[in-house]
Amino acid sequence: TLKIFLDAIVGGLSTNVASSESAALNDSTSFELEMRLVGETVEVFINNRRFILVTDTSVRAGSFGLYGKGTNVQFQEILVSDLSGR
Repeated sequence: TLKIFLDAIVGGLSTNVASSESAALNDSTSFELEMRLVGETVEVFINNRRFILVTDTSVRAGSFGLYGKGTNVQFQEILVSDLSGR
């Protein structure tokens, strides 16, 4: 079972911005994660299926991180692209 949480850390305090519904996915399978941040809109996709769509004004700039909780998770081939000039 997969559940995605989108948290913002501002001033050292973590706040949950959004979370997805649980989805039954095979734990031993690789997945493609995509996040789109356009203005104040954040979308999170797994294998081209949107799990989160939210508007968030709490963070305008900063860093990001990925983590897994309660399971063995690996992240590979991470690509970050600025598509604002498209």
